[in-house]
Amino acid sequence: MSLKRVRSGVSLARLAVEAEAQAALSPRCITVDALKRLHEYEMQLATTSEAKTALSPYLEPLGSKVVDLLPESVTPNLLSMVAFVLLVLASLNLILNSRLGAETDSAASVHLIYGVTLFLHQVADVAARKLVHKPGTSIALNVFFRQTCNTTVVAFLIIPAMLSLQIASPTILWVGTLFGLATCYMAEWQTYVTGKFVPASGRVGVSETVAMLAIIPLVTGTVGPWVWKIELYSGYCLCHVVLVVLVCRAMGMIAEHWTMILDGGPGDEGTTVAGTACLSPLPPIVLVVACAYQLLTSETYEHMPIVALIGVGFLSAKVTTKLIVGHVSRSPIRKFDAIFTPGIGMMINNNIFGIWTYIDDVLDLDQKDAVFIYLLVAFAFLNHAGYTCTILYEMSSHLGSGVFFAKPPKKTD
Repeated sequence: MSLKRVRSGVSLARLAVEAEAQAALSPRCITVDALKRLHEYEMQLATTSEAKTALSPYLEPLGSKVVDLLPESVTPNLLSMVAFVLLVLASLNLILNSRLGAETDSAASVHLIYGVTLFLHQVADVAARKLVHKPGTSIALNVFFRQTCNTTVVAFLIIPAMLSLQIASPTILWVGTLFGLATCYMAEWQTYVTGKFVPASGRVGVSETVAMLAIIPLVTGTVGPWVWKIELYSGYCLCHVVLVVLVCRAMGMIAEHWTMILDGGPGDEGTTVAGTACLSPLPPIVLVVACAYQLLTSETYEHMPIVALIGVGFLSAKVTTKLIVGHVSRSPIRKFDAIFTPGIGMMINNNIFGIWTYIDDVLDLDQKDAVFIYLLVAFAFLNHAGYTCTILYEMSSHLGSGVFFAKPPKKTD
């Protein structure tokens, strides 16, 4: 009887080794070694005194109340997903009902809905952060999902807020959006280097910056868009002052993160948590800016600036998500990604070959700009969504943790 048990145990061990070897050879977004390191991950925050910002005394109690209302089976990921979807819908509602560079035709309710949704999204994010260590869930999976949602929604935060601010220039819209995307990337870059979530050093953090963005549509909805056109001095209006404040805040946050990155990480000789050079994540963000600049200098962007910037937002979200994966799995990131292919192809085509212009001359395509932009946005969205879903599947399968609902603990006899 004991011999049969030994043989059975050997057979099971052999099957496990073969399955692991087959998994190691199969194409994965996360390697087997990186998946094993997910069990060692713990979210590290700075001290409590550093984490307190101006809105913490108000947002923390609200987040706690949301946590108390949630069923035990609900993970923080479901809360993040619902908040993400609602904010994207409110953003698209404002974008579709507004016109760039003109007094908006949209109703006041459109701006009010967006402002309130943005505030509720921030409360939900605080609640999701409190639930990261919830029993029956994976810390690494929860951190990845929450940070990915926050990364993907950046463009849907900035573009509607600038439309409510009555920004008339597509170039200024481009600058504001790129600063927001760069700030988000730098925050994840710093986390990848140090292995810690370091909040703002002062009283103004991410929550306060989001609150500034939420105030803009609320003022537009209650007072009217004319308030931002009040001239203050020599042709400069109130909207320009608000924009300068937001850009300066973004530059300050970028400088803070850059200083921490240059200080080095916990690895040997100041390397990152993955043992790589601290400046190794630089090429992806450079490619994002290069692709965005190529759009800015093209006639295509002048025709469809908002749609183009949403595509850039997905592009930036993909490379930032790879940083999040590198952080939670303590693994190096791949510098190049297939999502850059359309942007690089566009740069080569516009500067060297001019193939698109030739096709337009031959086939007389009147809507070539719209077709190209929509294809670019669709490709970026599908690439980012496919990568994120694959990561979620691989992480949840390996960790044995549910994405949206916590698995009940196993009953022991």
